[in-house]
Amino acid sequence: PPKDGETKNRCFIFKLDAPSPQFIKTKPWKGIQDSDPFLLLGHCRFYTHGSPQDHINNHPHVSEDHRLALIHNGVITGYNGLKKNFPCKGECDSEVLLRIIESEEDVVEGIKRLFRVVTTGSMACLVTKYNPDGQVADFYAFRNDGNPLVWIDLREQLGQIFIASTEDIAETAIKNSGM
Repeated sequence: PPKDGETKNRCFIFKLDAPSPQFIKTKPWKGIQDSDPFLLLGHCRFYTHGSPQDHINNHPHVSEDHRLALIHNGVITGYNGLKKNFPCKGECDSEVLLRIIESEEDVVEGIKRLFRVVTTGSMACLVTKYNPDGQVADFYAFRNDGNPLVWIDLREQLGQIFIASTEDIAETAIKNSGM
């Protein structure tokens, strides 16, 4: 795990093609817990496009310059047409959303473009923007009518906020994590 002070507002990415109950028993997960990160993005993927064994298809998707990371829940209809204009490295439909956002200089303008370009399908997304030194600069959460997005504020109890597709998924994850 990173040493004290190395995790303050930093992003660390670890991908594993395993269900969350297995993931939280891994050495990297335990190291993350011990490091007390500012932000932790996790995603348990039910894949619709691309093999989960190829980690390029797994979340979070990260921009070329490592300034953006995206997690998406949903299915992007018309993905094959979209990736012609926004080339992707992997086969996961979620990656095209990041490519659309990063096609603009400003993240908010990129998200606006995403909503103009992706008019069908379902999405609930989390995007994190990082400064050049790797510190978290901004955090964006958005969805369309196709997918829910639930915030559970446990700052008083655990010092954390959980964001999930549904409240019962978040509650089950919190319960299963032993928190």
